[in-house]
Amino acid sequence: MLAHRLPYPPWTGDRVRAFHIARYLSKYHHLTVASPLEDRGELEAAQKLQKLIPDLEYALLSNLRRRVSALVGLVRPLPLSVSYFASRPLASRMRQRLRQENFDLIYVSCSSMAQYVTGCTVPTMMDFIDVDSDKWKQYAGKALPPMAWLYSLEARRLRRFECEVARRACVVIFATQIEQAIFREIASDVQTVVIPNGVDTEYFCPSQEPRDQVPTVIFTGALDYPPNIEGICHFSQTILPLVRRRIPAVRFLIVGRHPCRRVLRLNRLPGITVVGAVPDVRPYMRKAHVAVVPLRIARGIQNKILEAMAMEMPVVASPKPAQGITAEVNVEWFVEDSPESFADQVIRLLHDSAVRSQVGRRARDFVKERHSWQQILPDVASLVEDVATGRRFQILASSKSRS
Repeated sequence: MLAHRLPYPPWTGDRVRAFHIARYLSKYHHLTVASPLEDRGELEAAQKLQKLIPDLEYALLSNLRRRVSALVGLVRPLPLSVSYFASRPLASRMRQRLRQENFDLIYVSCSSMAQYVTGCTVPTMMDFIDVDSDKWKQYAGKALPPMAWLYSLEARRLRRFECEVARRACVVIFATQIEQAIFREIASDVQTVVIPNGVDTEYFCPSQEPRDQVPTVIFTGALDYPPNIEGICHFSQTILPLVRRRIPAVRFLIVGRHPCRRVLRLNRLPGITVVGAVPDVRPYMRKAHVAVVPLRIARGIQNKILEAMAMEMPVVASPKPAQGITAEVNVEWFVEDSPESFADQVIRLLHDSAVRSQVGRRARDFVKERHSWQQILPDVASLVEDVATGRRFQILASSKSRS
């Protein structure tokens, strides 16, 4: 397995998916995981992961080195995101191992890691998860020059790269049928399959402890990720004031790693607490009454939504992050577009504990049925074995997942 980020600790969406798939496959196969490390702080995480998956290959790729590689990539035809994850030591090590060992299969998590298996004859599975080129296209539509031009360039380059690596793979995996359909429009000749994101429903589970007496709304996620930053600021500056008019005591908790300056400045606004990084997000989620996902740029399935649902929290989301989840609107969760309707739904849920409880229970039932890793991972293992052995396989039926 090639993962563009070390799949440990499993805190963010891409790490969560890669971690659970890797851990499950390692129970039945000799699995090698290869990944660049973001900084020296990840060395300890790599050592912990090695206790679960002993055969781990990694190379330190500093943020400065990544940025320089991406800038150099401007004069090259490769996408900047591919250059960003390029490590010569890791590539050299993988080429050596591919020459010396008889690998049955390569599982590539994220298109940027396909560069490490160029020219390789080992059967390859390509887990795109989302159509990243389409996400960069969305960025371009929201940004101003010169960033709009840069994002548009990356979208075009990445689309070509995605098509090239997809055609070399035995099968391409997406997290939702929407992502699958988008990609089929640009590469209809590629074999694709849907494997949804999952949740550890035993870890993310409701508690019998009472919620905080202060009406509390929560957002969880990486706080240096542009779509999250933009969504949090939009909610804080546009939607939350509407909620405060009706519920002055409302508190908004922002929980996640690496809060940027723009997010930290939100602490100055009334009722907002930027908690930042925490070792365990669940205690904060158990304090809150409503989870909000007000993103205006999103692709695929948002793990933050599934995790809140698994903990029996009512979720209010904007339409973009709602596209990948097929829970029943107004029954298992809420999807609102305008600031006014979004605020109204949050206010209603904060006022009505009975509705919160009812929706929360239905939300957890939905996640357990459709997005539990216990349901999803056996399908991944079957697909891996079919591709590795060269057996004819059928596209996994979407009847097991409405996503």
